[in-house]
Amino acid sequence: MLILVHCLSLLIFQLLKHRKRIKYLQSIENNIKMAEHQALVAESNKVDLEYNLKFDPPVYRQRYAKVYETLIDERWRKQIKKLCDFGCAEFGLFMFIKQLSSLNDIHFIDIDEETLRYNLRKIYPLTIEYLKRREEPLEVNIFAGSVADPDYRLSNMDAVIAVELIEHLYPDALDALPYNIFGFIEPKIVIITTPNADFNVLFSSDTKRMRHYDHKFEWTREQFSQCFSEISEIIHILEDHSSPQQEQQTEQPGATTTIQPSVAHYTKTAQPAVAQPISSKPINTATRPNTTQRVTRPSNVFGDLDKDLDIILRGCAAN
Repeated sequence: MLILVHCLSLLIFQLLKHRKRIKYLQSIENNIKMAEHQALVAESNKVDLEYNLKFDPPVYRQRYAKVYETLIDERWRKQIKKLCDFGCAEFGLFMFIKQLSSLNDIHFIDIDEETLRYNLRKIYPLTIEYLKRREEPLEVNIFAGSVADPDYRLSNMDAVIAVELIEHLYPDALDALPYNIFGFIEPKIVIITTPNADFNVLFSSDTKRMRHYDHKFEWTREQFSQCFSEISEIIHILEDHSSPQQEQQTEQPGATTTIQPSVAHYTKTAQPAVAQPISSKPINTATRPNTTQRVTRPSNVFGDLDKDLDIILRGCAAN
C-alpha cells in the first residue's frame, strides 16, 4: 500500500512539473511570436511608400534628371563652376552633374560617414574617361558634415543642391539651413527637392503616414512655397510623375516631389552665418581626367576593368 501511494505521489509530482514546463515553453513561444510580429510591424513602417507605385523611370532618377535639366538652363549653365551637394548619400546625382562641362569643383557633403566611405568608388574615373577626357579640370571633394554647419570652404559655391534632404532634418538643423545656405554661402542658384505631401494619397490610405520612417515632416506644395518665399525670389517648378489615370482618382495631388530652384535675389531674412574654420571632415578627393593636364594611369589595367565592372553591377542592382 505504501509503495502504491509513493508511486502515485511521484506520478502527480511529475505531471505537475511537466505542466509547469509546458506553460514555460508556451510563454517562450508566445514571446517569440510577439517579437516577430513587432519586428514585422517595424519593418513595414520602414518601407519606403514610393515602392508601392511603379515609376518609369524610377522616381529617384527623375529627380536627378530634373536637377540636371535645371542646371543646364541657358540662364546659368556657364556660370556654375563650383557646386555643393548636401545629403549626397550614395552619390546618385554625380552620374548626371559630372557631364556639366563648365564645372571645376564639386563638394559632396553628408552626415553619414560610413555611407560615404562605402560608395567612394563611384567618384573614381572610369577607364573610358581617360580615353575621352574633359576639356575643363574637375575636382571632386567628399566631406562628412552637416548642412547646418557653415564652412569657409563653401563660401564661393555657385550652386547648392539638396535632393530629398530637408525632410530628414531635426528642427534645429532645419532652422539653421537657410542661414548657412542663403546667409553665408549665397550661391547663384539653390535647388531643393522634398516629397510632396499632397501626393501621398496615392501611396497609402493612411493620410498621416509618411513615405519613409526617417522623415521628420512632409510638406504640401503650399507649405513648401511659403517656407522659402521669404528668403529669396522663387522659380516654382513641380515635377510631374503621376499618370493621367492617377490624376483622375484624386483632386490634383500634383507631383510626387516638389523641386524649388531659387535664384540669387536674397532678402535680409537670412542673417549671415559665422563661418567655422573647419566644420566638415575631409573624406577623399578625386580628379577627373582632362585635356589640360597629364594623368598617369596605373599599370594594372585589368584591375581598372574590374573596378568599372563592379560599379556597373552595383548600379544594376540598385535599379
